[in-house]
Amino acid sequence: MTLLIILFFLGILAQAIFLLFGKIEKSDWKIFGLCLLISLSGFWPSKHDYPYNIYSHLFVVAIFFSIALAVTFKKKILQTINKEILLLWNLIFIYAFFQNDKLSQNNYLILAIIILSLPTIINAFTNFDKKYLWRAYLYIWFLILIISLSILNFDYIGLYAFNTDTFFTPPIVSPEKMFFTGMAFLYLTINIWYLFELIPLPGKHQSIKNRLNELKKDIAILASDYKSEIINKRIIITIFILTSVLLFINYLFRFIADSLLIPFIISCIPLIDKLMENYRPPKTSNIPTPPIINTNA
Repeated sequence: MTLLIILFFLGILAQAIFLLFGKIEKSDWKIFGLCLLISLSGFWPSKHDYPYNIYSHLFVVAIFFSIALAVTFKKKILQTINKEILLLWNLIFIYAFFQNDKLSQNNYLILAIIILSLPTIINAFTNFDKKYLWRAYLYIWFLILIISLSILNFDYIGLYAFNTDTFFTPPIVSPEKMFFTGMAFLYLTINIWYLFELIPLPGKHQSIKNRLNELKKDIAILASDYKSEIINKRIIITIFILTSVLLFINYLFRFIADSLLIPFIISCIPLIDKLMENYRPPKTSNIPTPPIINTNA
């Protein structure tokens, strides 16, 4: 049990380093250490914490570290996205949604998914994401997508390692599975926290005006991480058709298990984004070209 929990925390640390890779500076390591210190407050016993359960407090430590990391490194952890990456996430989410027998039977949920997904699909072939509010909406929808996908595909079995109930026999979890559970836990907790920050409810001793000002800043950060550059429509159409056909075929015939297919596609999305950079048109400057002066006149 102890080994599994150690691997869980190693997975959290590995995911934290992965998210900050290439963005962290020397001075940031002190802040990273501060996040570790803050997380240790999870060991503090509560009034009704008797007998003291070390395993439940270790789980609280994991939550505190995830939130501390999300707050202190927000501008560095938030992913930069664009319309083709958002389109891929949306298609994968629709696939995962209809693979869930319980969710796919709810007509109200299906209607909500269609309405919320339409702007992403339409925007992939248009350019209304030039507007600030649309960029903010599309990034918020992106957070909802990755959280929903994580919840639908997150393996909760590993978290039973923190259950010390003597009448409960925890399922067997492999060491490598526990490591990846830690990585997924941090990723899920961070993005849930970013969505939680968008709830416009004032905190204790906080005015509504002050809370709304904070909310505007948070939305501005999200909008800045959405890139609305013009993309070749043939690439968008190819991505849309190819991804839709492959997912639909697998939905009908189940060639590949979803537990393998969805994580594989998600892990390939950053690579696809890098490949797409070679096909994007170069950014043009808005500075007007000065007129040519005829010196022979």
